Amino acid sequence: MKRIVAIAVITFTTLAGPQAATPQAASRPAQTRPTKPDSPSAGLFPIFIERKGGYIDVTGKVVITPRFYSTGTFSGGLAPVRPYGPRGTIPKKQIYGYIGATGKFVIRARFQQARGFSEGLAAVMLAKKWCYIDKKGKVVIKGGYSSAGDFSDGLAAVRIGQWYRYIDKTGKIVNRTDFTAARAYSEGLALVEYGKKWLYIDKTGRTVIRIQAQTARDFVEGLAAARVGNKWGYIDQKGKTPIKLRFQDARSFSKGLAAIKLEGKYGFIDSKGKVVIAPQFQGAGDFSDGLAAVNIAGKWGYIDRAGTVVIKPQYTIATKFRSGIAAVYMGRKKQLYIDTKGNVLWPKD
Repeated sequence: MKRIVAIAVITFTTLAGPQAATPQAASRPAQTRPTKPDSPSAGLFPIFIERKGGYIDVTGKVVITPRFYSTGTFSGGLAPVRPYGPRGTIPKKQIYGYIGATGKFVIRARFQQARGFSEGLAAVMLAKKWCYIDKKGKVVIKGGYSSAGDFSDGLAAVRIGQWYRYIDKTGKIVNRTDFTAARAYSEGLALVEYGKKWLYIDKTGRTVIRIQAQTARDFVEGLAAARVGNKWGYIDQKGKTPIKLRFQDARSFSKGLAAIKLEGKYGFIDSKGKVVIAPQFQGAGDFSDGLAAVNIAGKWGYIDRAGTVVIKPQYTIATKFRSGIAAVYMGRKKQLYIDTKGNVLWPKD
């Protein structure tokens, strides 16, 4: 049975969180990175020294010497990179390949665009069209798509002409409906736009929840944030609204907590909608490794799950922790990596 949720919404907005310097597009939900990468990052993290990209490990040790023009995140043991031209010149062509944890090319640079691996496959561009390769670099889904998303729950959204559809890992189209926008599957449901209305569909393409809304997010931990007018709340997978519309902003849940905005300040709620960390911050990110980035008086630091500041606000940008390490910035260009105690892991000096 289709359920109708009276939630009027829409333009995808982002919380004023640690990624605020690079907000997502507001007009369409976008797939920009793997939803479920094959591995978090292989324990390697990108750095740049004198305009050359390399990687460090979780201790801050440089393990792949900076020598690439651009670098991507490791997933499934591989990372997309764009090499420099001959003798270190700026590359004239936009060509990408994939390196392994040693820094050597595992898949030679021959793609015009390259995304990270998700569920064993990666979307790449050849001859100005998107297709999918396996970890040996073999094209396994020829595609010829206008755009291609990451695989999640065994399916990926692709654009054929002006419409979006979903394919499985054999390249077979699994739904007959043409969508004007489509996000990756999360917890068995995907958010799509059809006929200027937003729907959540299951893996068969059946409409599970119909929302009359301007904005909604993916399901995470059984709940999805959605906005009606200027108020945010949360819906469950039955289409009910267990957390009522009362917030000025709302982020997806992470480890049982979600950042919300009330009376101009950000705090955190639990899955019952109870405020557990009082709104007091100018911005807030997601919890990971027990910490969340928060903005206090224009600077970013980190709090624990009790709301206690454990890394004092001092950064212009602060990202979420992954494997006990997070990238932060002092000013616009000075990048650092810190551990969960705030110790600088990289650079060493």
